[in-house]
Amino acid sequence: MLRLVTPYAALASGGLLLQGAAVVMNGGAWLMLGRSNAGKSTLAGAALAAGRPILSDDINLLRPDDAGGFVSGAVPLTGDLRAHQTAGPDARFPVRGLLWLSQAETLGIEPMSAGEAASRMLACCPVVNTDPYRLERVFSVIERVLSVLPMHTLKFRRDDPFEAIEAMVLGAIKPASV
Repeated sequence: MLRLVTPYAALASGGLLLQGAAVVMNGGAWLMLGRSNAGKSTLAGAALAAGRPILSDDINLLRPDDAGGFVSGAVPLTGDLRAHQTAGPDARFPVRGLLWLSQAETLGIEPMSAGEAASRMLACCPVVNTDPYRLERVFSVIERVLSVLPMHTLKFRRDDPFEAIEAMVLGAIKPASV
């Protein structure tokens, strides 16, 4: 029941429930979005092994904050790594970036067009993305999110060390700071 109600509650508050992992790097949450088998749990597990806090490896709540940005925190809707969530239930982290996961031969980061980013985000919004009565609101929130947090494609191999991924992300993307 929680998986059905939470997306609507998030949308009503100007936020979104997104399918993806969330890892805390350099004091901010980075949402790593992707379809099934994209590597969300793999990257979250690698982050955990590297000593980085994880919020979830499956579903994350993105909520607006008072400063015009967005925050994320641990939610009870987690995947394989539920027992290893390292952020407390009341912890909130400013969201610094959105990453679309793409498995590739070499590690890299590429900016994503606004249209592609909106399409990818919509695909990661469970339940509300198929509700014709909510789609206009969903697109409005996605547009607002992307005006603050541009999305990038993170190309990686499943065996890339997390420290290399983290260095690539933090070195290539200027974190959102609203």
